[in-house]
Amino acid sequence: MNVQTKFHGEIELMANEIYRFESGLPGFLEEKQFCLLTLDDTP
Repeated sequence: MNVQTKFHGEIELMANEIYRFESGLPGFLEEKQFCLLTLDDTP
């Protein structure tokens, strides 16, 4: 699945890289799906 991000352009994700929280997370109650991005050029 390809996802367009605001700051990092288009990235490709596998279905097993998506974390689902049925009740959202504090501060993101409307958002239910999240992923962790590994960014180049970071320590």
